[in-house]
Amino acid sequence: MGDAIRKVMERFPAFAWVVVIVGAFWAVWTYQTTAWVDARKPFLEKQLSFCIETVQTVAKVATTTNAKTFEEAKATFWEFYWGRLAMVEDDGMARAMVAFQRALQDVKLGDERQELKVASLGVAHACRKLIEKGWEIGLGQLTPNLRTLNMPNVGSK
Repeated sequence: MGDAIRKVMERFPAFAWVVVIVGAFWAVWTYQTTAWVDARKPFLEKQLSFCIETVQTVAKVATTTNAKTFEEAKATFWEFYWGRLAMVEDDGMARAMVAFQRALQDVKLGDERQELKVASLGVAHACRKLIEKGWEIGLGQLTPNLRTLNMPNVGSK
């Protein structure tokens, strides 16, 4: 096998240079891609963590029947709304959070919270899209989706 490669290289010296150049470009591209992913990873992990916490929080606000849990979850929502999540959200997530905030206005624990539940689903769906975009993965179609539930898609443009 080594003799065959040597003979090809002797007969076609330009081929050898092409192989070297292509190999060098491939090595540089691979290194840069890996470095880019490694550089983004801490941000993406924090974004994922904030998304999970936010979705859990809005779900508690929308569904709990416990007064203490309701007030604590509302306080945590405002922390995400005015701070942590704003650092890592995109436009879709921001719109979903604003929709939830609007639905939350003047809501009390004993109130019917259907609009808040819909807005909570909107936050979850927007988080999912944000994660898909950031991690460059496809999580697939949600079933049922907001359209099949006849709910507004608050997390998209």
